[in-house]
Amino acid sequence: MTKATLIALCAALLACLGLAGALWWQSGTVDGLTVENARLSRSLTALTEQAEQSALAREVERARADRFAARNATLTEAVEQILIGGIPDAMLDPDLAALINGLRTED
Repeated sequence: MTKATLIALCAALLACLGLAGALWWQSGTVDGLTVENARLSRSLTALTEQAEQSALAREVERARADRFAARNATLTEAVEQILIGGIPDAMLDPDLAALINGLRTED
């Protein structure tokens, strides 16, 4: 072997060792990024489920508010009818009417 061949082989060996070291260093970086990606994926899944649950809770609360609004409208109408006298008088039982008429004193 000539001196030039030996130098070329040493240079090739050093290049291979350097590339192996760079690859080893990058594999650590890739492992860290893989772990970070898994954590972020779990976080995204949890946040998506939370958003879906919040949307469902909004729908339930909207239905509840609609129910209360309808009930409020019905009760408000009933109170207004009572206040303005829109309810016809009920017929008195004849025995009760006789009793009440018997309690009156004529002056």
